[in-house]
Amino acid sequence: MYFVIGKDGCDYCDKAKSLLDADHTAYVYKNLSKVFKEEREKWTNFIKDDLGCTTVPVVIELVGGYEELYQRVTQDRWLKRLGTIENGRT
Repeated sequence: MYFVIGKDGCDYCDKAKSLLDADHTAYVYKNLSKVFKEEREKWTNFIKDDLGCTTVPVVIELVGGYEELYQRVTQDRWLKRLGTIENGRT
């Protein structure tokens, strides 16, 4: 599942949602155009300061809880050792 942060009038936000829809991939969309100014400012600060992103959409893959994270990390570790991951996920 993915968490997508975007806004109205953003072509790439629409493309991200369309891609996920076409693939029947589950996602949650946070539309910054639909929130009050104070909340939008908090989200904007989070995107810039905490995530280091400067534009939307911001797309975050949700892994789950600790168990899912553990499985993902250990699986990636083994794949890296086998040389199947060089730059990012496969």
